[in-house]
Amino acid sequence: MLVRLLFVVLFFKVVLFSCGGFWYDDGKFLFLEKRDYPFAKYEENLEFASTYNSVIYDYEKRAKEANIALWQKQLKNKFTKKQIEKIVYKNKNLHLIEDKDTLDYLAFVKKQENLVSSFYKYYSKKQKQNILKPEILIDEALEKLQKVKSKDLKKRYFFLALRLAHYKNLKPLIIYDAHKYLLNNHSNTILDDWIQGIYAGALIRNNQISKGVYEFSKLFSKDKINWHLAFYNFKYIKNQFQWDELVDLTTSKEELTKLYAIRGLSKNANIIHELKNIAKLDINSKYYELLLYKALLKSQSFFDIENSLYGKNEKIDYTNFINYLKTVKKDDMYLVNLTLGFFSYYQNSIKQAKYYLSLLKEKYSSSHEVQNLDYILFLNDIKKINSDVEKKIYNKLNFLSNNSCTFNSIEKYTFYKLKNLYKNSDLEFKSYLMSQMDYFDERSLNLDRLNKIDDLLNSKTNNSFENYIASKIKNKDIQKTLEYARIYELINNFKFEEALQSKSALLDYKVTFNIFHNSIRGNNR
Repeated sequence: MLVRLLFVVLFFKVVLFSCGGFWYDDGKFLFLEKRDYPFAKYEENLEFASTYNSVIYDYEKRAKEANIALWQKQLKNKFTKKQIEKIVYKNKNLHLIEDKDTLDYLAFVKKQENLVSSFYKYYSKKQKQNILKPEILIDEALEKLQKVKSKDLKKRYFFLALRLAHYKNLKPLIIYDAHKYLLNNHSNTILDDWIQGIYAGALIRNNQISKGVYEFSKLFSKDKINWHLAFYNFKYIKNQFQWDELVDLTTSKEELTKLYAIRGLSKNANIIHELKNIAKLDINSKYYELLLYKALLKSQSFFDIENSLYGKNEKIDYTNFINYLKTVKKDDMYLVNLTLGFFSYYQNSIKQAKYYLSLLKEKYSSSHEVQNLDYILFLNDIKKINSDVEKKIYNKLNFLSNNSCTFNSIEKYTFYKLKNLYKNSDLEFKSYLMSQMDYFDERSLNLDRLNKIDDLLNSKTNNSFENYIASKIKNKDIQKTLEYARIYELINNFKFEEALQSKSALLDYKVTFNIFHNSIRGNNR
């Protein structure tokens, strides 16, 4: 029950303070705004399995939304998105569809889905015998493609046939060449993205490595649903010859800068080298911004809390990066100066960090990222804490509270920094409170601390920061945690009468004792 309560407290904070479902991770602080670039929200190594799984989860969600939206358009907006989801993804309420060609298509999707399922290899021999051969289904899809009148359904049959041929290695490139005319309508739908991805994969399987990777690179754009394929298939370029072949396929500077950017996303990439490569072609390229932003985002691990769970932070020397960025001149210097500000701070070059902050504030004083850097440098300057300093902290926190995507990190980082400042100022109780503001650990609470918390909640003070902390502790979930902790402490100190007088709901909780249940310990004994 108590574990469940702590989970509720944590879940409440995530829902309340997170921005768009990310930028929250216990023990981490991220002070940057989200960017609308491929992979822009992933600070971790893109080759980590956990990161890949997150990317795929995000892709599948976006793909489903895009496909439902396309179906809604194809069906002349006769159905809601929820209705379409049930029809297309759950094969329900098919009686609502009046068009015979659409019903035939949905029936065919059902017929071929086992062959392209990721679980196909786990099917028994008997199960596989009951599935039609892929050659038969491919022929059927292509036959239906020729007969159906709807251009949308033609393209969908094209995709199904091409995917099945690719998965089963049944000459998909021949199918693509014969039906690629269906793509020449300047549309940009999820179907076009899916077909492009299958085509690129088929080229690689046909040992046309460089051409396949080049075709995958065409998906590396925020308006493509499956943009992740451009990076995760770049691994097939393994030598200089293949790279040179790939470069020769590009038809513009933008395509070449894109390749440098994709290569620069690798965990072993020389970011400065790739930035220089892009700069030679177009220093104002969006791909230059992407790589620089990713470098800055990754560097935010500098702020991670060091403990037994997360380990020690890797110490990185940013001197070479700083020296390079000092030479950069581009139309918009915002991200360059922001990076220089943060990197200088990491190097403990505070005066230099404040210089770049001053440049940023001249033009971008309303930027949340600039305000965050300003606040970080403010906290860094605090050596001793008192009520006047607390008031300044509160005023700045209150000002930053509108920075919805990053305020959770700002607030947590404040508590993290103040914990040591209070400790160094012999303010042990306040230091303790700062260590518990994310969520209270019941095991750390005793009657003395609980009484001090009550005094804080009941006191009338002009200290705005203390009032701010009190308001957070008054959260009903935290209050329940404190209530339960008090009951446990009263019982453990044999103050049973006082515990009973509380009339806490916890006292109604019954534990069935079993002498053979050796996991019951502590307060359950």
